[in-house]
Amino acid sequence: MLLALTMKNSMIKPRCNITNILLFTLVLFVPLNLLQHTPPRCDKFVDDLSMLLPHKKDITSIIGSTLHNAWALIPNPTNKTDFQRILLANLIPSSKPSVTEDVVMITHTSVGSRLNNLLIQIRWWNGPVAVAVYIKSKQEIDKFLEFIPNLLVTQSTQIHVVLERTKQPYPHNIMRNLAMDHLQSDYFVALDADFVTNPNAHDSLLKLIQTSENVRQRLHSKHLFVLPAFEKFAAENQTSPTEDMLPRTKEELIQMHENRALDSFHKVGGALAHKPTDFVKWGDYKWKTVRTNTTGNFFDIKYRGTFEPYVLGYRHGIPRYWPAFRGFGYNKMSLFMELDHEGYAFCTLLDYYVVHINHAVSRGNSKAMIEMNRPHYKEFKKYLEAKDKKIKKVNGSAW
Repeated sequence: MLLALTMKNSMIKPRCNITNILLFTLVLFVPLNLLQHTPPRCDKFVDDLSMLLPHKKDITSIIGSTLHNAWALIPNPTNKTDFQRILLANLIPSSKPSVTEDVVMITHTSVGSRLNNLLIQIRWWNGPVAVAVYIKSKQEIDKFLEFIPNLLVTQSTQIHVVLERTKQPYPHNIMRNLAMDHLQSDYFVALDADFVTNPNAHDSLLKLIQTSENVRQRLHSKHLFVLPAFEKFAAENQTSPTEDMLPRTKEELIQMHENRALDSFHKVGGALAHKPTDFVKWGDYKWKTVRTNTTGNFFDIKYRGTFEPYVLGYRHGIPRYWPAFRGFGYNKMSLFMELDHEGYAFCTLLDYYVVHINHAVSRGNSKAMIEMNRPHYKEFKKYLEAKDKKIKKVNGSAW
């Protein structure tokens, strides 16, 4: 069981104002040693911190006060492997009410240059978004506050924030779980920072779910639909491609691939993570082909052990990402391992894709990160083995 301590019960006694009262009621500390040995669930807590914000005149000022006061409450870590964090769910709510039968893009980002790519993500998706933002210093709080006016104009975007004092790498799965745990719509598309869908993917995916009985039935019966992942290379003398360089149609994308301006994601150094997508088969369905009943909107693919795609899914029953992984190695892959163990199947969508806006990679010492995550991977494998035994016992037979 995951134990969490509410701030109002802690020994810290900050000044009593409206921001702190909200924080006392709604914010939780989660110790490192507890997260490392728990099932893959994100931290649970009351999540309506921002319920009063839409009624205030200066939202940015109130958010700034909330974040800085929360930061002051976080103790310093005791050693290099320790962390102390506060999770602020729904810090900035969507100004549009959630609809049950809808598709939400869930994503996450750190503070810095990627915030600009977040805006591109939101524009191209053109629908409801849930994003978790990671902040690990007072300076980053100020950078985030400068960026807030850009987010406030995206009326369908819900913002969660993780404040953390630590020297540890980025907690990918904590961020993903925070966004996933607070979804209210039935369907989601799960992306990482810097990935952009084809334009208006939200509207066309929602229409696909509403009009295709086959797609809807599969989503409701343990199927995930893969959006093939590509990476767009920067032009000469550029560190990252600009928005106008991204493909707007499948036809443009295939042409860019033929011109070697784009390729499947991580083809060099990490091809196995996306190889089951079957890019060749996806590309062979030409955009001018007249679809028949045998062609449809997707084709079936088989899971392989290191597969970690970007997917459209039905949120009910989906397990959470294993929370202990940090930095490079195992983090996203672990969820799809668990989904495979639970009997999920995969299909590749024919008319959709995501493109990574390539940038200078900063993984630190990736080998050291993998070694750091290896004990967590062993714990995760034990968890899967125990889960498999329960499933076999319920089913009365081995898989």
